[in-house]
Amino acid sequence: MGNPGTTTEFWMNNIDGFLDQATTYYGCGLITRMTVELGEGEFVLTHNSCNDCCYGATASEGLAAAVQYQTNMRVIINKIYAYAPHVHLVLLVPCDPSNGEGIWVPTSVFLAFRQAIYNLQKANPSIRVADIYTLMLGHPEYYAIDNTIHPNNLAHSNVDLVQAMRNFRATTRFHPNDLGQSMIAAAIEAQFANWP
Repeated sequence: MGNPGTTTEFWMNNIDGFLDQATTYYGCGLITRMTVELGEGEFVLTHNSCNDCCYGATASEGLAAAVQYQTNMRVIINKIYAYAPHVHLVLLVPCDPSNGEGIWVPTSVFLAFRQAIYNLQKANPSIRVADIYTLMLGHPEYYAIDNTIHPNNLAHSNVDLVQAMRNFRATTRFHPNDLGQSMIAAAIEAQFANWP
């Protein structure tokens, strides 16, 4: 679940409709597995354009945005569990395509968003985390050749997942290349595979 350029503010107001649409319109039936990737929109939307947006923010402004992000994510997670109480939920930590250089926001802000995800997991141990931030950091080869801020396809070994990720990320600045997508898919599948 996620959409390029959207934020947790958007999803807090639209998650109910998304879940209804996924089960009825798309014929998914009972939702048993869900991956939530939210946070990248916060880094591409200018600070103060939403309550957790932080592009161009100072470190303190970005850290305040991370606190709001965690609060918003908690609302979204509660709505998901209210709709599908037994869902296997994996949260993805947003990656830093600046590779720790702090181009959009100081690196401490990415780390605060990462910590927010782990705080959510700590509050609800049934949640799993795929740490895309750590996976992608220091690996420029995971980003698209034509644009160094777009990760590639190494992250997805599942062909359907690769296609879904390509479609999902077609318009976002944080697009993994083939290598990166393969790594991300492997990290997600590893979380689902370890479920009791």
